[in-house]
Amino acid sequence: MRHINYITTPVNAAITATVLTMTFRVETTGAPFFQYALNPNNTCTNPAAVRLFIQRQGDTLEVDHEFYRWWSKAAAKLTAGTVTLTVPLMPDQWLSVLGKAGDVDQIATAAFRAALQNVGNIGMTFGGGCFAGHGVNSSGGTARFSLMRYRLI
Repeated sequence: MRHINYITTPVNAAITATVLTMTFRVETTGAPFFQYALNPNNTCTNPAAVRLFIQRQGDTLEVDHEFYRWWSKAAAKLTAGTVTLTVPLMPDQWLSVLGKAGDVDQIATAAFRAALQNVGNIGMTFGGGCFAGHGVNSSGGTARFSLMRYRLI
């Protein structure tokens, strides 16, 4: 079964805005179930959701680049309706690939700020359980995700 995990667009510039915001709509028919436990090691119970995402230039998707990918702490649960997700571009509002807050220590804070100065991609990710970007699929109905607005302000 297919699933969706990352939707990004290249930026390759510094972000000087103070807020990242996205408005989207989910339209459903039937009663779709959004499945996020696509890997056997995903044993947490956080619901299927979408989060804002920032990726630093030069990320190789390796753990040694722990502070090159950042997810908003705020997440929007995948349910029918229109949602706006607005997140300040402050270290305490973002999580690294290993789940460390951007303000956990000076290294993380400096790395978050460096990511904003050297952005490679921005977008959103879909996930749930233990993983913010490992994907979501649906069964038992249909779902359409429509991005209405994605802005830096």
